[in-house]
Formats: sequence, C-alpha cells, structure tokens
Amino acid sequence: IEKPPANASKEEYHAYLVRLQEHFAREDAAAAAERARQAASAPQSTIPAFVWETVERLRAQAAARRARERAESEASYRKALAAWLGDASAEKAGCCA
Repeated sequence: IEKPPANASKEEYHAYLVRLQEHFAREDAAAAAERARQAASAPQSTIPAFVWETVERLRAQAAARRARERAESEASYRKALAAWLGDASAEKAGCCA
C-alpha cells in the first residue's frame, strides 16, 4: 500500500489509513481461512498431541506478531498525521481507529 505524498490532503491521508486497515483485515481473514483449511485437512487423531500444541503455540505467536505490527503501523501513521496537521488532534481523537 503506497503511502501518500507529504503534500497529500487530509482526506487522502485518511483514505490511506482506511486502506491500511482494510489490508490488515484481509490479512487476518486470510490467516483464519488458512488455519481452518489446515485444521480440516489433517485429522487430529493421527497427529500427536505435542505437535498440535506446537502448532497452536506458533499460531498464537504469529497472531501476536501481526497484532503488534498492526498496532505499531497504526500508531506511527497516527503520529505522522498529527504532525502533518500540526497538532495532536487526530491522535487524541483516535482518528481512523
């Protein structure tokens, strides 16, 4: 997703933030669909419990990483938007949250 230029309007920057959130939502949906597909294709009874525990731990780590990346990205763009607007009003209002 291409970041808007420094001289972009407030509306363009807001549209960018919306596109970024939609991108993260699609990424989360794709990950959930992949987990469901994997769970449906492998019968649990044939796979040892420790393997499932490891898989679940890795899934939780991946979900935490995606959430952390999303939060960091959203925070940095809110801060950039607030700096671009010349005040912290966008950050205080939770713009595009």
